[in-house]
Amino acid sequence: MKQNYKLLLAMTVLDISVFERQKDQELTIQGKLEAVLSAMPRNDTEKVETFSAGRTDAGVHARGMCCNVFLDTNLTEEEIQEYCNHYLPEDIGINSVKKASERFHARYLAREKSLSLFLLHRKRIRMFLRENIFITWKRSRI
Repeated sequence: MKQNYKLLLAMTVLDISVFERQKDQELTIQGKLEAVLSAMPRNDTEKVETFSAGRTDAGVHARGMCCNVFLDTNLTEEEIQEYCNHYLPEDIGINSVKKASERFHARYLAREKSLSLFLLHRKRIRMFLRENIFITWKRSRI
């Protein structure tokens, strides 16, 4: 029997263009996630479709992107999470997998969406922050 699952994703996507599956884009987060979930051991052979809380643009990072998916599997929530994290690309991760009610829909029941921009005003930046923030500094005349 199919169960609805709520997934929280984290991503630092630079090579993938957008989240939502699109006709003119092969590499999308949704496409990668659905491919992994489709290959996962399940009791049915129906096409797997995920529903996300929203869309992202190229280069956007997320810590808690919510989506849901209906699956007929004998795997536990932890096993689904481990399976996905093993087969998804390194820049996409599943933070949690929880059973959800049949009526739960990530987009229609979203309570909050937030966007954070980080600006750093320095001449030098830490290596691990380089791709996640905008760098500004004031140039002085000599």
